[in-house]
This record gives sequence, structure tokens and C-alpha cells, in this order.
Amino acid sequence: MDRLALTKELKTAGVSDSAISFSLRNDKYCILEINGRWLVTFTERGVETYRAEFGSENEVCRHVFGLLTHANT
Repeated sequence: MDRLALTKELKTAGVSDSAISFSLRNDKYCILEINGRWLVTFTERGVETYRAEFGSENEVCRHVFGLLTHANT
């Protein structure tokens, strides 16, 4: 799964596209590629409350899909 597929799958699952971002934002799951590693963070009021790192875009997108749909992916 890539970012485009994630966006489409979330929409199909009824999750607002405002729940994610592909740059740093507050109150959203942010998916970032940094030096070949994939990162998902959630920042609330300027404080990072969630962070996970992955080796591929597929892994991070599946993880975020699971977080937002409560699916076991």
C-alpha cells in the first residue's frame, strides 16, 4: 500500500482525509519519509504523543490504516 492507496482506502472505510497528513501537523497522524525510513507521528498541542518507525511505505501505510480503522493489518 502506498500513500495514494491509503488515502483511498481510508475514504472507503469512512475515515476523514483530515485525519492524516504527509507533513508535520498537529492533531493528525503524520506520515514522513526521512533518510529512507518511514515514520508516523501524532502531535497534540506541540507534544509528540505517538511515534513509530518502519522500513517501507507499505508498512507505515498499513499501520496507519489499522490505527484509524482499528483493523488488524
